[in-house]
Amino acid sequence: MKIFLTKVKNQLQKNKKPNQFLGEWCWPDNKSKNNEQTINYHWNNRKKLKRDYYKLLKIYEITLDALAKKLNLIHKKSYSKRFWRILVGAWLLYFIQICFDRWFMIKQAIKEKRKFTATFSIISKQKSVPENMKEFVQLISTDEYNGFIFKEVLEFIKNKNIIINAQKVKNNKKNNYKLNLQWKEKCKTLANLIKKLFRCIYLNNKVFIYKSCLNHLNELLLNIIIKNFAPFSFQQVQKSSKERKLNIFIRSQKIKIQKTNLICFSKFLEKSVIKNIPLAYLEKFQELNESSLKQSWPTHPKVIFTTNGYLHDEEFKLYAARCTESGSTFLIAQHGGGFGLTSWQADEYHQKCIADHFLTWGWREKNNSKALPFGIIPDYAEINLKAKTNGDALLVGLSIPRYSYRMFSFPVSSCQWSHYFSNIQTFADSLDGNIKKALLVRFEKNSYGHFEKERCVNKSLNLRFDDGNLSIQEKLKKSRICICTYNGTTFLETFAANFPTIVFWDPKQFELRENAKKSFQKLAEAGVFFENPKSAAQFLNTSWNHIDEWWKSRKVQNAVAQFTKKYALRRQNKIKNLACIIKKFLRKEKYAF
Repeated sequence: MKIFLTKVKNQLQKNKKPNQFLGEWCWPDNKSKNNEQTINYHWNNRKKLKRDYYKLLKIYEITLDALAKKLNLIHKKSYSKRFWRILVGAWLLYFIQICFDRWFMIKQAIKEKRKFTATFSIISKQKSVPENMKEFVQLISTDEYNGFIFKEVLEFIKNKNIIINAQKVKNNKKNNYKLNLQWKEKCKTLANLIKKLFRCIYLNNKVFIYKSCLNHLNELLLNIIIKNFAPFSFQQVQKSSKERKLNIFIRSQKIKIQKTNLICFSKFLEKSVIKNIPLAYLEKFQELNESSLKQSWPTHPKVIFTTNGYLHDEEFKLYAARCTESGSTFLIAQHGGGFGLTSWQADEYHQKCIADHFLTWGWREKNNSKALPFGIIPDYAEINLKAKTNGDALLVGLSIPRYSYRMFSFPVSSCQWSHYFSNIQTFADSLDGNIKKALLVRFEKNSYGHFEKERCVNKSLNLRFDDGNLSIQEKLKKSRICICTYNGTTFLETFAANFPTIVFWDPKQFELRENAKKSFQKLAEAGVFFENPKSAAQFLNTSWNHIDEWWKSRKVQNAVAQFTKKYALRRQNKIKNLACIIKKFLRKEKYAF
């Protein structure tokens, strides 16, 4: 019996035997799968998903301990666990969760089928090791990289009943990361020249603001108020060596993980972590360190502030890690949705762990003094919109990779995304004819191979899909209402802009935090939030001709205002208030909200 673990070129069998798939991520097209079988996906049990999330957090912490010791030994350093958490923690957290999912699904296939030929596509070992975190994020949505992880698992398990059929493919995709670097290098030449001219002043700054999500004018104003000479926070692009030579001797070494409840999986991690760690943290660590030191950034800042520099920017992460070792305060601000709302969230966990303080969009946490309610900081989230009376009904959909990549209370992998998309189809099918014609469906340009349009054609749904060429703000200006289908940033932005919005999703796929449920209940009572696509469609059918009247009613406005105050607060005098917080931290004072 042949089981496909990933998509493989020409994978459909010509005989009458049904195709066997490890998951829906292997499906070659969007057509009916009546003649094909798929292994039961373990995280379709959402209770198991949540339990596994907390189990894997414990394994992550133990593994990070071991990895920090190993990296200190390799690089002859004595950095703290926090230093390595800031630099490699995000990668390790993703990697552990990815490996566990692939691991468990192989075990599930063995349990259900016992004996089979595992067929999948892979790339070479040389290309499977990412340069850095940004390249890793690009790789994890590809069939070839996931095939490589499946191969690692199969070789570790060594089950005699499984025949490995790995098909190597050429990875001819252009490296967008390098292209982006070249673009930045050309566009920021003037800024870098200015930095060099004023390097001495920059180096003595007590505050470093990096990727604040503020426009240049607001960031300049912030720096003026805190008396910081830093009109630009651009990263000075360094040319990275193109060599990708792996140190096989070091990568063959193991880390020693303390005993956990998942002993066999922990043994797999002991062997796999160093073997698969990005080059930036191993072979190119010295090069990364030199590049970070060449940046025109303050030598001894008292406060470092960012919104989204914590994930992909290796030079900045190393800089922040080095500065926190010397006592700098690391301040991170929320830059998107889901935080404070989702029942569990790996990214939120990581950010709060590496930061000294975490500025939220308004929400608080009883048992975490790090989370400080402030309000929306990104300028792009503070949009001023006016609904168009005879405009479209803009439905905003969720695009996720076909393979699971991180753990949060969202649909995980294609296996659950299909159910999510079927709710959108149900919603559209339940609309009256004139409203269905006005419906415009918007997904990200990168659909990850989910075949959204084709799925709708198969269901005889003649829907209009947005081409994605205009920003969502421009599309909203041509709409009378926004329909949000997932627990993300969009509905927080439209709420903050007081733009007519309804929200619907399956509560079994988007589990809420306990202290957020009351807020959503009030939205539901006002006809803004729905847990059923048909109910949402029926409401829109009855309200379509008087959307503005409904939205401006006292009940709706009160419910939305209370919600935005807690989760999408638009703070007056935002820049002055942010400057006040930074000044407090400069003086090492506690800030009272």
